[in-house]
Amino acid sequence: MKRKRMRKRRCGALLLTFSIAASPVLLPGIGGQAESYAASLSDISDHWARSYIERAVDYGFVNGYTDGTFKPDASITRAEFTKMFNSALENEASASIDFADVKQDDWFYDDICKGVAASFITGYSDTEFAPSKNITRQETAVMLSRIVPAAGEDATLKVFGDYEDVDFWAEKAFSKIVAKGYIGGYNDGDLHPRDNLTRAQAAKLMVDIFENENIVSKNQTVVLSGVTLEDTIYTNRISVGEKVGDGDTLIDNCVILGTLNIEGGGNG
Repeated sequence: MKRKRMRKRRCGALLLTFSIAASPVLLPGIGGQAESYAASLSDISDHWARSYIERAVDYGFVNGYTDGTFKPDASITRAEFTKMFNSALENEASASIDFADVKQDDWFYDDICKGVAASFITGYSDTEFAPSKNITRQETAVMLSRIVPAAGEDATLKVFGDYEDVDFWAEKAFSKIVAKGYIGGYNDGDLHPRDNLTRAQAAKLMVDIFENENIVSKNQTVVLSGVTLEDTIYTNRISVGEKVGDGDTLIDNCVILGTLNIEGGGNG
């Protein structure tokens, strides 16, 4: 019996190679279209995140400012974070949004439409997105938990001195991202969950995820029975084709940020 249905499913991430060639990202307040390359950035030479910032710039995820600085310790807003990760993931789907504080002529409008479509970011309410609000480390953990597959067992947060400062809505996400090794404690042994995320920290997160996760940005179609998709981030469309028939397709520990289209497969 022919079945055809469209589903958006979050399954966890697949062991495939990936190729992402993102365009440089110019953050707001830069002015003009001049590119600022990692080698010329004047304020990162002694910074702990220098190598991450240089790689993030080389990958094209983010640029510096036209004055030759990167401002690594400056806070990053929700809109900036969304734009950075859309660039790294190359997700293309777009959702309709109706936030009173996001206008179609805002520089971040298209990226928020993409971020909402991918479900890694949501509004504070049905009518407020708060694009200019600085994003905290625990908010970041929640968003990243929607992007990356599980790492097995979640980590305990009780090893950090300030674990009780993690709000309840971020506990599980923080445990997952700490287990993945993407966020950890400061030199003082604390998580600082309510601190604002910095541009340097955002660069590190983008590079870590890009270099350590299996990311597939091109649309994929399964045409054979018995195929297993596992441990992969799919940023766009996955299709289980009609040729699979009544066979099986297993999707295990994958995150699908786009659409899952099922036309065949008996027990997939």
